[in-house]
Amino acid sequence: MQHDQEILSLTLSNQTGDIIASSEIADHPKIHIWNSRSLENINILKGIHRKGVHLLAFSNDDRYLVTCGL
Repeated sequence: MQHDQEILSLTLSNQTGDIIASSEIADHPKIHIWNSRSLENINILKGIHRKGVHLLAFSNDDRYLVTCGL
């Protein structure tokens, strides 16, 4: 939705599927966390990875987001 670059990965929350995390491929990639029903952006994580984020997964209770960069 609000990514500036190509989306590389996407994951759904485990509990309800209402929360989505999506990541991009870029020199300074961002991870967008958003609500799938309202399309509202909840948070943007940046400054953690370089080049891209290719794996995303929520923990079983959806309290944590695990990420893996390129």
